[in-house]
Amino acid sequence: VALRRLQVTESLPGVLTNVQKVTTKDAQLSRDEQGSELIQLLGLMKYEPARETLLKLVPKNSGPVMSRQAAIWTLGHLHADNVDTALATQLMRRVNDNQGMEPEDDLVRYQSIIALGRMKATAQVGGLRAIAGGQDETSHIGAAARWSIGQITDTRPAEPPLSPTNVGGWFLEPTN
Repeated sequence: VALRRLQVTESLPGVLTNVQKVTTKDAQLSRDEQGSELIQLLGLMKYEPARETLLKLVPKNSGPVMSRQAAIWTLGHLHADNVDTALATQLMRRVNDNQGMEPEDDLVRYQSIIALGRMKATAQVGGLRAIAGGQDETSHIGAAARWSIGQITDTRPAEPPLSPTNVGGWFLEPTN
């Protein structure tokens, strides 16, 4: 955390070396937390040499989950306003992997959506619209999709419709 807050440029090559060590698939939770903080530092400092290492953490089950979340967040910062089409396609796969026996981690999905917005991934707007209006419409995933659509299209994100909840059987109920 201290390295992330201090943001010392000279530490970045060593930080990247450490990230490569602590983001193995079988890393312990404490190492995953450390990796996540260090990866966020790489994103805040827009350290381009980290890109190849971070790309290896995008696929499902490719590393510890917090490090994967941070890697995707950082890739969004590294590619801000400069879409990488192959990466955008891969991130959209992460977003859409929400079915089956082993769905993608929700925060990986969330960070993938945010990264798509930062990149201005115009080719992914249709998929993001489906997320924003689908089963995730009122969740943090739907909110992220609306935000990303707004970033890509330079519009204000739409608010989800409020769906009325019908609760009956209470001792106090409306008379109308």
